[in-house]
Amino acid sequence: MHFRTGSYIIQFDAAIGNGEIDLSMIRRRAILALTILFGGIILILAYSGIESSRKNMLRLLRQEGESLMQALVTSARNNLASSTIVEEAATERLVDISTLLGALLNGSATSIDSLGDWQKRYRLERIDLVDGSCRISASSVRESVGDTVSGDPDMLAVLDSVLLESRSLAVAQPMPSALPQDDYTYLALRTKRGVMLLSAKVKKLTDYQEWLGIGFVLRQLGDQPGIDYVVLQSSSGIVLASRSIQQMVAVEADSFLTDALESEQATSRIYNFEGRRLLEVVRAFKSDVMPSGILRLGMSLDVYDQLYAGSLKQLAILSLLLFVLGIVGSYAATSIKRLQVAEVNLEQLQSVTDEIVQSLEAGVVAVNSEGMITIFNPQAERLFAKSAAAIMNQPYRSIFADDLLSLGKIESRSQQAHRGEVRYSPKGPTQLQHLLVSSVPILGKDNTYSGAVALVYDLTEIKQLEENARAAERLTELGSLAAGVAHEIRNPLNAISIATQRLRSEFEPNTNAAEYQSFLKTIAEEIDRLNTIIKDFLSLARSGRIEKVLVDLQSYFDDIVVLARLESEKQHIAIAVDIEPGLTAVRLDRQEMKKVFLNLIKNAVQAIDSHGTIGIIARKQSSGQVAIDISNSGQPIPPDVRDRIWQPYFTTRKDGTGLGLAICRRIVADHGGTIELLEGKPTTFRIVV
Repeated sequence: MHFRTGSYIIQFDAAIGNGEIDLSMIRRRAILALTILFGGIILILAYSGIESSRKNMLRLLRQEGESLMQALVTSARNNLASSTIVEEAATERLVDISTLLGALLNGSATSIDSLGDWQKRYRLERIDLVDGSCRISASSVRESVGDTVSGDPDMLAVLDSVLLESRSLAVAQPMPSALPQDDYTYLALRTKRGVMLLSAKVKKLTDYQEWLGIGFVLRQLGDQPGIDYVVLQSSSGIVLASRSIQQMVAVEADSFLTDALESEQATSRIYNFEGRRLLEVVRAFKSDVMPSGILRLGMSLDVYDQLYAGSLKQLAILSLLLFVLGIVGSYAATSIKRLQVAEVNLEQLQSVTDEIVQSLEAGVVAVNSEGMITIFNPQAERLFAKSAAAIMNQPYRSIFADDLLSLGKIESRSQQAHRGEVRYSPKGPTQLQHLLVSSVPILGKDNTYSGAVALVYDLTEIKQLEENARAAERLTELGSLAAGVAHEIRNPLNAISIATQRLRSEFEPNTNAAEYQSFLKTIAEEIDRLNTIIKDFLSLARSGRIEKVLVDLQSYFDDIVVLARLESEKQHIAIAVDIEPGLTAVRLDRQEMKKVFLNLIKNAVQAIDSHGTIGIIARKQSSGQVAIDISNSGQPIPPDVRDRIWQPYFTTRKDGTGLGLAICRRIVADHGGTIELLEGKPTTFRIVV
């Protein structure tokens, strides 16, 4: 320490033991401790806020599920009531028809010959005229005249009630039902010529019940985003479902369901179904016209889990930033030099933040209080096919006139935040993207609006994976069917083949021998073609066991080209192979992948009339996988069929089976790779394994 007294300068060196008191070090440590304490408090509050928000989101999701369940029950009950009304109206119509026909029979003897015409006109099952001994004296079905009436007990009951009880009219109709049925309605009417017996199918209500009934309501609700399934389940099994469900636990085997069956209110739970976490809402459903049981509504928690995971990730980043800020603040408080160092560190921190924003996998778009774009990171450039340099400091509404990111609504204060899924096509309808947008306002001091920011996540790949999973599920179902069909067809085919061989070797006609041999040759060729179709069918439906080995691509494609040139050279088509230098060994199943490459080369040859080229290019990608492009100079695939070429049995050639590309896609998927048709010319298929 230095003190000035008069003309003397007195210097004191204060020391304790052998250590010098360092006040700046004490101050720095105190500030650091306070910063860590303050940061810890903020983190605890933030985590509590996230947990509270998570619980509120789950509570809102439960409320939404219970509201949907209430709407479903109300709609189902209304549909059941309307089904009963329609069936009663149909019965009244049958009474009116019988009254009219009875009057015609009483008034004209020739009307008996018109029973067949009346049946067709009024779309009845049949019309019979029965005498007192229950014999048919006239009928719309002429061959039954003279027979004694027999059959359905309901029909005999209405006939007896008119014949024995001297009633003029009797009707028997089945119990009302909300499900399609093939039951009959019977009506007996006393006329001067005997008792007229009318039969009509209740089947006429099938279209109404299928398209406007409770089944329609379940399908429509099941098609809504975020709804995994809607099921009506009774003690005997699934009665109705919004989609095909392989297996679902029985009501009696689940205590939650049995408790819900006794309750009048909707209840919910977190439920694992088919390997996915769902929010399941259940409610008892009772009806007099169809099986009673449990209504089960499964709501996806994927978006909920993603948002929660994202919040925890942001909290981790926040904790890291707070720790860095605490260290910078402790050094800034020691001296002006420390302050200068803190300013440098702050600038570095800003740079790191910018790098984080620039390197985020999510697109980031921010606007200031005037609605001018201030942030547009590279991921946003890729998603929207727009250059950041061209749109920075431009009005947001001039770039996104449709307010795709909902930043305009936040700016106008019509809503505080927005989360939702949108679809966007930066390069036309063939490049449809599924985006998840989360937009929030940026608030300054005194809670004043200073801008807004939107995080955009690309869900296109996730949607594609979901579609691939559904396709794999369909192929699995097709596999069990294919085995049975192949077995049932191949046995008679083998018998026909053996018989054909015996006819060719043991029997020789005396006349028309050439024609005889031609017929046998045609039969043998068709048997071979059927065997090929069955083989392709099995290859498509069943995933083969892949045995990957190290393959030298250059020699591998040399062998494939030797096989392909037998057909390509006939049309003067050249095949060029270009393998990246140093790309030697790749792990794949030699025989299975050979089917893929030969099929693509064969398709390319058929797409070229003559004098064309086929290119095979293999390159290693940054991910470590290998991309193999097979292109041709033939006619490009029309845009209207590009999305259909992978569908089984779709083909544009007369002699094609439509299974080739579907089998290729299955084999590549078994390798854990992808196959796609690239945009533009020439026609190019890319395989990544």
